[in-house]
Amino acid sequence: MAFNNGQVDGYTEEFDSSLPNLTSNTDPDWDITQWTAPGYFDPTNPDTNDTADSDPLLNGVPIAKWSAVSGNVSSGLAVYKSSQYGYTYALTQAGGSNTDVFLQTKEQNAGVANTFDHQLTFSANERITNVEPNGDNTTWFCYNAFTFAFNLSGKYSVPAASYFAQAVMADNRGQETADSGNGTSLSTGVFNVSNNDTYQDTSGAWHIDAIDAVDSLPLEDDTSFHQVTINLNAMLDSLISALSLKYPQYATYYQDLSDWTLTGSYIGPEGVSSGSTDPSYSATMEVNDIKITSGDSADQSYSAANQKIVQVSDGQASTIKVYNESSVIHLPSDGSSDIILSSYSGSGVKTITVDAEGTDDTINLNGYNAIIDLSNINGYLTITPSSGYENITLNGTGAVNISGSFNGSITDNRTDKGDFVQSGGTANSSTGTDGNSTSSTSSSSNTSSTPTVTDITIQRDVTQYLSPTTDSSTILSLDGGLNLDGGNNVTMVGSYKYFNLFGLTGDTQIASALSGTGTIAEASGTPGITLSSS
Repeated sequence: MAFNNGQVDGYTEEFDSSLPNLTSNTDPDWDITQWTAPGYFDPTNPDTNDTADSDPLLNGVPIAKWSAVSGNVSSGLAVYKSSQYGYTYALTQAGGSNTDVFLQTKEQNAGVANTFDHQLTFSANERITNVEPNGDNTTWFCYNAFTFAFNLSGKYSVPAASYFAQAVMADNRGQETADSGNGTSLSTGVFNVSNNDTYQDTSGAWHIDAIDAVDSLPLEDDTSFHQVTINLNAMLDSLISALSLKYPQYATYYQDLSDWTLTGSYIGPEGVSSGSTDPSYSATMEVNDIKITSGDSADQSYSAANQKIVQVSDGQASTIKVYNESSVIHLPSDGSSDIILSSYSGSGVKTITVDAEGTDDTINLNGYNAIIDLSNINGYLTITPSSGYENITLNGTGAVNISGSFNGSITDNRTDKGDFVQSGGTANSSTGTDGNSTSSTSSSSNTSSTPTVTDITIQRDVTQYLSPTTDSSTILSLDGGLNLDGGNNVTMVGSYKYFNLFGLTGDTQIASALSGTGTIAEASGTPGITLSSS
């Protein structure tokens, strides 16, 4: 692990010839770099007894700690070693003028293809700790960033280019700022992935795509790590879409992924004081188990489809804004989305349209009415009301669970088997038939036009052992397991990891997805079974 020394030879960053004298080797593919630093770390002089930063999760005291301080600007690096996580790098930054401390790949990662005709994927465990707001006087954010180079070999007679592509993971100006990517400037070679990608074409017109493309980390003293996965090909596709719109004369060349190269990777925080002399906002980005992997085959091609770029396990919901009621929020088919509906100030938006195509997506209405297309959703959609009086229109064929008290109206135009809506309140249903609506109150019937009240809900990864005493029970599973002993006129909907049913009587209806095994023993009456894989 080499350390930069702040010197530059032409356009090449210089690194200290000395390496840290640690008892064991750290990850060989990653080095330390500081930009506009308050002071540069001396790799030969770490603090090996930094008890103030002891962390039981990471085996106590870091094996090495470096720090640099100048006024209200500070940088820090601590390295921990634990049996659970291996090496963890804690990168701390406060204040400065775009002052950074990063892990970076000084050389190409060993054994990894670096052209984008291969599938390239970044993954790591990450979390935020040591948050010191200090009145939010200054700016702090962190990101996973990558440099993408085009036409380095001169394959085409078009200008070569290089872009610093950033996935902002947390920002003290708010989670919405993190998800918006802090802005993009293609002319200066900066591209930030965003849930609200804004592109300008050659005529000067702006185009806005509202896509749940990126997740972010909670900006808090987190007690656990989050698995972060970045589809670098999807990240590049998003950049190429913007470039093709702005420079259509080069679009065909941009869309040749074999002429794009991954030339560098950066992980860490950045601080900005903007001339303030007050104490700076400070926080630490911790990272371990960093991997960049590549597919064996050169079989990837450019895609303009909506794609999930940054996925964070157990992360926070993404707030996605629209400019007007003609905008559509897209939830990509290659990920799982958890979003909060929103709009820009002064837009007057009251109803937001969502195209839900992901795996078990979640939508928080946040006071907005919603028109939701579930034609291509994988699994089920959970809708969380805010006021409880929002209005919902459901189109397509997907399954829905309404979580929490809901007293708004539902226009239910779905036609798929296995329909269900769970409501904690009394939902008013407007059922669409050839464009005409009638009003009714939700009941226990399970039709494509009337929401169902669910008697029992099984949460994800939970196994329920039930012996129903109520006639005509409806059981909703959200990827849980069920052991059922007895029951008359039972209806099962949702998605099950497995089920074992014994002694059923009456009119049994199983209209659900099943990812594992299902057994039925000693059943009598009239069974109706429709299963799909999940």
